[in-house]
Amino acid sequence: MTKVQVEKQLCIKQLRKKGADINIQDSEENTPLQLATDHEIIKFEPDKNNKTPLHYAAEEGYFELVKLLIEKRADINARDSDGKTPLQLAKEKENGEITELLLNEAIEADINVQDFYGKTPLQLATEKRHLEVMKALSNAGLFYAISQKDFRSVEHYFNIGADVNSRDNNDLAPLHKAYGHKDIIEFFLNRGLSVNDLDKNKWTPLHYAAKSGNLEVIKFLISRGADINAKDSNNLKPLHIAAQYGHKDVVEVVIWK
Repeated sequence: MTKVQVEKQLCIKQLRKKGADINIQDSEENTPLQLATDHEIIKFEPDKNNKTPLHYAAEEGYFELVKLLIEKRADINARDSDGKTPLQLAKEKENGEITELLLNEAIEADINVQDFYGKTPLQLATEKRHLEVMKALSNAGLFYAISQKDFRSVEHYFNIGADVNSRDNNDLAPLHKAYGHKDIIEFFLNRGLSVNDLDKNKWTPLHYAAKSGNLEVIKFLISRGADINAKDSNNLKPLHIAAQYGHKDVVEVVIWK
């Protein structure tokens, strides 16, 4: 990052501190931050401490700037000279809203990444008793474990307090995410989750299983009370979804139920 670029970023920071409205739009509906990134006033390159603009924005609590930098594909896994990612800095400063944003908007970020002292964000949050951050990290870890088909990690995050009733940023519950993994589905059902839980489009876990064509999971969900006649927001049943994706064997099973 050049001296000129640093000065420009410091100027933006000072304007923000003085109360400048960073959300004001010009005649083409561009905000100052959008123009700053479009015209490369804000660069992604690290400084002498290996901190990127995303590190600073996360650390200082600039929510809108963090959001914009993520949209512009800033590296969410970048490490500074202490081995810390933007997520870890946001957590250290107790910037809960930004921590949640980084977790929800950038779930591909490795939440188990360690700094140079071998500490993960969750370990640091636990040590400092940042309860809201601990909860957000545990929930994110749970959804990540589901996406990786990692049953043991699902158990781990549940045991340390992950909320099985939480939703990801797409309004999906754990059962919706686990549609292809019978053992994980059974784990959640045995802990009280509804087999007919709805997402924002009124899809049930059975709709997702029908889309995937996983016959074992479909039979299991039905055996646990899944509603084969449940309709989504477009009035489509799991049968319709299975037919739409060409899963003939699934269609036959559902028809005969």
